[in-house]
Amino acid sequence: MKKILFPLLFLISIAASAQDDLRKTVEDYLRVSEAKNTEKVMDYMYPPFFTLYPRQMMVEIMDKSLNDPAFEIELMDSRILNVSPLKTVDTVTYSVVDYSFVMTLKYLESDEHPLPDEETIRLTRGVFEQMYGKENVSYKADEMKFRMVAGKNMLVLRTPGLSSWKVLGIDENMKPVMKKILPEAIIDGL
Repeated sequence: MKKILFPLLFLISIAASAQDDLRKTVEDYLRVSEAKNTEKVMDYMYPPFFTLYPRQMMVEIMDKSLNDPAFEIELMDSRILNVSPLKTVDTVTYSVVDYSFVMTLKYLESDEHPLPDEETIRLTRGVFEQMYGKENVSYKADEMKFRMVAGKNMLVLRTPGLSSWKVLGIDENMKPVMKKILPEAIIDGL
């Protein structure tokens, strides 16, 4: 009995340690995302993603969207909601992590960017409601500010060549990209 119990306890402790490392990686990634440190955010991305979309291009796209002079965007209150058990397919060990965050978007007025009219605000609200759900979107007209509560999922991955866990967002738009860089069995299980 002892010969069976010891290896079993050893494997359970390794799995618990891997889950702790994974959770810490996700917490750090969410904190860096809130700080809008796009260079550091890229350090957490699953490296094969950059074979399709170069890292520097992704940094520039994110910087441009987060630092648009017409808006002030804030990310806050990020929380891990659930971490699925670890699975391994081929050489990829992964987990699906559900998380949430709050995003605000405030319109900024300048000579180049006048404040939007009511129709633009109505259309923008409709887009946000479609993306995040009507109950998760609010707008304060006196502040010209949207507030969205978002629930998202990400894959957290590790392969033998990686020294730490890496992340990859999950949504329908990402599935064609994921098919090019991950085993099909992972994508089928999402």
